[in-house]
Amino acid sequence: MARSLPAGSLAMIVGGHSQDPVCMASENKKQVDYVPGSPCAPDKQNGIWIVQAHEWGKYVGRADFEFRNGEMKLVHYQLIPVNLKKKVTYDNGESERVLYTRKSPKIRRCSPC
Repeated sequence: MARSLPAGSLAMIVGGHSQDPVCMASENKKQVDYVPGSPCAPDKQNGIWIVQAHEWGKYVGRADFEFRNGEMKLVHYQLIPVNLKKKVTYDNGESERVLYTRKSPKIRRCSPC
């Protein structure tokens, strides 16, 4: 969609659900096997940011922008795990799926938001 629009005609496209988080390793190269908590960069096509926080409420996406002199600049982007589970196997051989983070992660505050 972003490629078919005039360059910069939208500031951002926010996706609602995808089987993979949208994290880019570099321009036009998707980051494979994203590890929660590692740096993540959104996609940008034709001057339009593309963000998406994966599926089933596993993450909340946060994008902080600055708008100055008619230009919008991304200053921070992260995927915050909120409903993400991982498999844990115990010494007795039993396993269960537990939340990836037990408490809310620190969320970077921006000023003056």
